[in-house]
Order: sequence, then structure tokens, then C-alpha cells
Amino acid sequence: MIDVYVLNPINVANRPQLGAFTAMKGFEFMGAKNMLVDSIAEMKALKNSKETDFDNKENIAVGGIGFVKSRLEYLGYLHKLQTGFDYPKELRNYLGREIWTSTIDEVSQTLPNIFIKPKDEIKQKFFTGLVINSSKDLIGKGIQGENYEVWCSELIHPIAEFRVFVRYNEILDVRQYNGDYTVNPDYKVIQNCIRDFRSAPRAYGIDFCVTKERKTLLLEVNDGFSLGDYGLNFLKYAKLNYTRWSELVECKDYFKF
Repeated sequence: MIDVYVLNPINVANRPQLGAFTAMKGFEFMGAKNMLVDSIAEMKALKNSKETDFDNKENIAVGGIGFVKSRLEYLGYLHKLQTGFDYPKELRNYLGREIWTSTIDEVSQTLPNIFIKPKDEIKQKFFTGLVINSSKDLIGKGIQGENYEVWCSELIHPIAEFRVFVRYNEILDVRQYNGDYTVNPDYKVIQNCIRDFRSAPRAYGIDFCVTKERKTLLLEVNDGFSLGDYGLNFLKYAKLNYTRWSELVECKDYFKF
């Protein structure tokens, strides 16, 4: 039986883990044992518990990015996470805009009219992305005075945004999460993009938008853990999480069905 260490989706102050709840239901349905904890420290304390084998890498952590990374670090697999994952080089033709890296200090000095987001996933808990129109937009974004790296992007004008969930190179679902509900993406563009993503992990989320010019463009790629579920079926969501986990820790995917 697989044990699932779940960051309690109810007791997480100010940031409810809705995806963790969805995954928990999926794992429960498939016969895994969910173990709810309220913090990283409480999860690590399970090492002394007789109810689980905490050193067994097959036992997955489900919750926020920092929560899952802490388990990977404990097991010695944190290095397996890919860097620069947001905009893979082989998919640049699907972006429809220029993407580059800079620092928050450089952006604050030049104030270009662009979109930015932190490169570090942990810092994305402070802000996931914003459009820079003036210095006011950067108020509160100097995180502890650190000159951290950011992704920069030319502006586009989405009218609808979608998350595509992919597992073993197959699309599980396409879920709209923003914009005009009457707009549909060009599914051929999505399929071609996934086909060309040769360095893809076994499970991930990939976001697209439709612009006011009715172009379907790639927004970004997201690793297959700690993803917003956006209404994805609970079984599919739990399987997606474990598929990526099994790849990272190099164990069997027990839910490959």
C-alpha cells in the first residue's frame, strides 16, 4: 500500500490546498492511505511513526511546492527537478513572443512595459506574475531585499486561458481557468506542441491562451506536482501526481492504469 503524506487542505492558513484535497480523494479511491499533516515539520516527524515507513521513496508527498520539495530533499532526489522548465527551448516557436531573463532590480530601474514572474517557484508564492506599467506595480515585490531572477515576456492580450494536463504524452483533459467561456483554443496547435516537447517529463501541466487576434499561444509549462487541478477528475489528478513522483524518485508507477 502506498502512503500519501498530504498537507492538510483545510488547515493551511490563507492558502488552502485545493489540489491536495482532489489528490487525496483520488488516492483514497485507489486504495492508498492518506496521512494528513499540518506542516513540513509534522511530515518529517513521521520518520518516528510506526504507522508508515517514511524512508520508503514510494510514499508520495502531496501539497504545496515547498512541501513536496522538502520530501524530495529528504529522500535525496531534489536534484532531479528540472530548471528553466517554464519555457522549454524546443517550444519557443509556440510562444508568439520574446521571453528572456533579468533581475527584479534591473526591471525596477528600467520599468519596461512587460510581464514578469519569479524564476524561483518558491518566490512565486509572493506573486505568480504581473504586468509592469509603472513603479507602483513593483511595490512589495522586493522580497527581503534580494535581487532575484525573473522571467520577462513581451505583452500579449489573452481573452481565454487553458491548462492542459498531460500524462505519458497523452492529454488527460483541457480545463479553462480564465477568460471568455465561449472561446476555444486551436487543439491542433496544442497537440503539435505536446508532440514537439521531446524533453517532457512523464506528467505535467501546460498552459495556453487564445489572444484577441484568435491565436493559440503557449503560456508556460508547469511540472507535474503541486499543480492547480482546475476541476480535473480526482482519479486523473492523483494518477498524474504519482506518475511524476515515480519518475522523480525512480520507483514503479503503481497507478499506471
